[in-house]
Amino acid sequence: MGSTGSAGQGERQHLRGSTPVGHPSVVEDEHLVGTLKGLAIRSPDPDDRRAIRVHVTDQGRAVLEQADRARDLVHEEVFAALDESERAHLQSLLNKLDEH
Repeated sequence: MGSTGSAGQGERQHLRGSTPVGHPSVVEDEHLVGTLKGLAIRSPDPDDRRAIRVHVTDQGRAVLEQADRARDLVHEEVFAALDESERAHLQSLLNKLDEH
């Protein structure tokens, strides 16, 4: 998952770009927001009445920060077997795959 903590608020399309969420139907979207109760809230977009904005709450930001810390610990453990040059080479290969 991308870093969504810094996004704060954004249109669904923006959030889709940083999370593994496809193009949900209205029903699926309602379910997603219901699942995130307390972590995110919806509000009408003042500039586009067809759009809905999703705002990450303070509680949501805290959960994202906790998830980021947990991810960092896992990365440290997993990549401990690689030295700096091996990590740099792996990062280079992953970037190449990402660009393709």
